[in-house]
Amino acid sequence: MPRKSNRYTSFILQVSLLLAVMVGLTTFLLYRLNVRAEAAIQEKVDEHFGALAEAVHVTLASMPTSMWLPEFIQQHPIHPHFSRVVHLIFITDSRHIITDSTNPVVLGKELVSAGPLPDPEHQISFEELISQTQPSEPREMRYYNFPVVTGNSQGTEEERIHVLLSWGGIPDILTETSRNRLLAMAGMLIATMLLLIWLVWRFTRPIDDLLRAERQVARGDLDVQLQVRHRDEIGSLAETFNEMVNALKRNRQLEERLREVEQAAAIGRLASGIAHEIRNPLNFINLSIDHVRSRFRPAVGDGTQFEKLLDSIKSEVARLNRLVTDFLSYGRPTRISPQSIDLPRLVDDVLSPLAAQAEEQQVQIVVESDAILPEIQADAELVKICLSNLFINALQAMPMGGQLKVALTSQGNGVTIAVSDTGIGIAPEHLDKIFEPYYSNKETGIGLGLALTKKLVQDHGGTITVRSQPDQGSTFTITLPQAHRQASEPGELTVSGRNNE
Repeated sequence: MPRKSNRYTSFILQVSLLLAVMVGLTTFLLYRLNVRAEAAIQEKVDEHFGALAEAVHVTLASMPTSMWLPEFIQQHPIHPHFSRVVHLIFITDSRHIITDSTNPVVLGKELVSAGPLPDPEHQISFEELISQTQPSEPREMRYYNFPVVTGNSQGTEEERIHVLLSWGGIPDILTETSRNRLLAMAGMLIATMLLLIWLVWRFTRPIDDLLRAERQVARGDLDVQLQVRHRDEIGSLAETFNEMVNALKRNRQLEERLREVEQAAAIGRLASGIAHEIRNPLNFINLSIDHVRSRFRPAVGDGTQFEKLLDSIKSEVARLNRLVTDFLSYGRPTRISPQSIDLPRLVDDVLSPLAAQAEEQQVQIVVESDAILPEIQADAELVKICLSNLFINALQAMPMGGQLKVALTSQGNGVTIAVSDTGIGIAPEHLDKIFEPYYSNKETGIGLGLALTKKLVQDHGGTITVRSQPDQGSTFTITLPQAHRQASEPGELTVSGRNNE
């Protein structure tokens, strides 16, 4: 079953975590910008009011003296840290006459708040006063005035100290802070969008692989498998898809096995009919040949041609009888009667009837065997059928002579029988079909020899493999277990070539 996606790797959680992190980072960044702006503004405010206090202090200190403000400030200068903030200091009496000022040009003039000046020579408006003292770089100014009561021998008088300070820097800080906030918000928004795009691409990219795999499955390719890269919803989807494909593959295999079973059943019925319709006439023909041999042998002359003709007829009858036997053997369940067999002797028993044909074709037969071979439990007659099919195929593959080699070796808990020839070999396009029923590349074969051999080997719990190269020969290898066991699955088959009947 496909595993469940980890809740910590789900797409929804990843997006939620990303948004939460980006919101947190944005909040933290804005907070840091605000703290920085507040600190800068506080510094400017402290500087501003420090300069105001310094200006008032200097002015009060100069009033009891006979010195004008410029002279007094020259002797008692304002702290350099505040001097750049203080732009104008002046004193007015109760009649609004400027009695002292850091700007000597305005001395003696009456300070008028606003409106047209009746006497411009002796009056000055507040706006004009500021314009005369404004620095070359425009800055926002702040104006302060404080009442001061002074007295002498003639009585007291109320005067006012006026201070004009620069508010420069604070608007710049506010502007810079607003700009930084905008840039921070834009940067975080762009970063969030890019991360979301990457996350969505990472999440949807496997969907393209899934679509391609789905199209392959639709074309009938059930060998496709998706790679599971992540433990999220897409990973679970890929695993589910793989499970679905595996289930379809198993269903296809079951359908193929069902067809094979149905085909085998049909073959069994056909074989039964053939056995009744053909085997009895074949037996009659065979008996008739023996009767002709004994009753009608030529009285004079050489009977060699007569015997050769009868042997050919009996050989063809035997071949037809073998075809009927193959039908019967392949189309019905195998009944195995396991017994301890001497494998080298069994091989000799199978090769003996073929010795004459091998000699006629100039085929050398070589049998090699380990000194000690374990006794195997198998059905001797069925093993003979398997070996006979392989030996006959090997001889048919070497019509112009060659070598037939049989090697018996011990392997684990069983034995291996390797049958090699130096014949014509098998074309690569035939390699994966030679064990299929009714497949043959011979004009006289019906394609059941190797199919029956494979079935009998598998029924013994063994395996059969083959290697072959065109014009170099073929090697069939049968592996049988020491003790017979009924195979729960068909025996393993590795095909790389061999002629089939």
